[in-house]
Amino acid sequence: MQNTEEAITLAGMAEIVVLFPAHMTRYRVRPDITYLPVTDMGHLPYAMVWRSETDNEPIRAPRRRWRCLRGRA
Repeated sequence: MQNTEEAITLAGMAEIVVLFPAHMTRYRVRPDITYLPVTDMGHLPYAMVWRSETDNEPIRAPRRRWRCLRGRA
């Protein structure tokens, strides 16, 4: 697999089972996929990632906002 779309396609074809974050049930609705909660697993942490050579103001702005929202300004 190279990306999320490929994983979703393979899951829709019943080729694989994929663990996705809960928000996928809202943003990636497909009639050929059933999302089931995994209740005995911890939360999945997230991180912002980008290529350092593309660092610019449009990338830094959401990062500052995210830190502010998390109380880490």
